[in-house]
Amino acid sequence: MTTFGKILTIFVLIFSLGVSALCVVIYMSSVPYRNAVGNWEKAYNKSEAAEKAYKAENEKLVKEKAQLTLELNKVAPVKPADSAETVVGVVKSTDEVQVRNIKSLEAKVQDLTQKYTLEAQKTAEFNAIIQAHLVEAKQNTADKNKLKELYDKEVQANTKLLAAANTAREKQVEAEITLNVVKETNRQLESRTQDLIKELAFLKQPKATVTGVTTASLSAPNPPTFAVDGKIMNVREGLVEISIGSDAGLVKGHTLDVFRLSGRPQYLGMIRLITVEPNKAVGQVVGNPVSPIQPMDNVASKILGN
Repeated sequence: MTTFGKILTIFVLIFSLGVSALCVVIYMSSVPYRNAVGNWEKAYNKSEAAEKAYKAENEKLVKEKAQLTLELNKVAPVKPADSAETVVGVVKSTDEVQVRNIKSLEAKVQDLTQKYTLEAQKTAEFNAIIQAHLVEAKQNTADKNKLKELYDKEVQANTKLLAAANTAREKQVEAEITLNVVKETNRQLESRTQDLIKELAFLKQPKATVTGVTTASLSAPNPPTFAVDGKIMNVREGLVEISIGSDAGLVKGHTLDVFRLSGRPQYLGMIRLITVEPNKAVGQVVGNPVSPIQPMDNVASKILGN
């Protein structure tokens, strides 16, 4: 993994952890509001129960007052035969009883009215508080929904970034493999050029030809004009046996490039065919290979278009 890929992966991880922690904090901060709303609902229910009890008590007192008034009306009439003193005594007694009962009822009514007013005020305060916190809870829910939407968008963006990073990493690996092959090929070509320069200087000297074959001809590339591709079958003392021969159009003196695709792809060197049979051939390694040639390495007339 490249340095850019590591930095990008760490950034995505830190950002995801931060968003998750923010969601947890918001959820934990919303829990006390729900508990407070539950307590206020309980208090509101108690106030309603107290108001109903007050109304029932008031109705009971009203009925008692009506019953007492009815009884007083029954006592009030006086027979004509009664004396004036008796009538006055009865009337006074009746008035006193009625006045005491009325005052008692008025005191009870006033006390109940005060209690009812107090409970009504408490109920109104609880209702206002509950409404305010319901509005706040609704706003918190909206905020959490927005944060969740933002989190989902960030997750999608991070997924796209990871996919792009993986694609870029794959392309980078392919480019590095191609670059390594090109570097090895260039290095080998430079080595060949240096050898050719030395052999050219040697050819300028007298007696540079041995049995009609020059050193330059032995190390100069002579690939076939057509494309061939085969495998190294055996390697022994600087000689290699390949899996293709005259059936593929090869002849003695042809040169083939040797390279490896398994493991770390690289260019190895060049061989010149010294014996050719229908389905196999034997070649000699030209110069020093980059790495020891092994069975199952590849041979071809062209590599990377060269």
